Amino acid sequence: MQLIDAPTVLEGVRQRVALYDSVAAVRGKPIKLYINVGGGVASLGGAQNANLIPPGLTHKLAARNYPNRGVINILAERHMPVIHLLQVEKLARQFGILDDRAEAVKPGSGMLFIAYRYNVWIVAVAAVLVFLANLFVLRHDIRQQILGRPHPESRPTS
Repeated sequence: MQLIDAPTVLEGVRQRVALYDSVAAVRGKPIKLYINVGGGVASLGGAQNANLIPPGLTHKLAARNYPNRGVINILAERHMPVIHLLQVEKLARQFGILDDRAEAVKPGSGMLFIAYRYNVWIVAVAAVLVFLANLFVLRHDIRQQILGRPHPESRPTS
């Protein structure tokens, strides 16, 4: 583990990027994604950037006049997707990982673990019923148009 103790934020950003690059070079694999959790000054470049960088996954950061450039900006300029997670506690509540008392829910429960599945048989039966209903309506309309038979609801005018 390497301690980063830089005299300035800009130097801290530079050291972090150099560290990430050196680890990628040692492993022989490029960095494919940068994840920023929280509002660290060196990661974001400053508190102002927290409002300028949208939360969640961003494939390309918008070209803006950022007050300071952080690690997230430098790596995004390399065309690297970034995930920006700010207000993690709020996200945890939103996805059911934390309850209203800020306590963790039982593992395996909550909205994060729910997967909705549709019964294909029910969808197929419903589609067939809709198709048959359309045929029934069209049959009556075609009888009137092609065969010249009057519609059962129409009355002759006198």
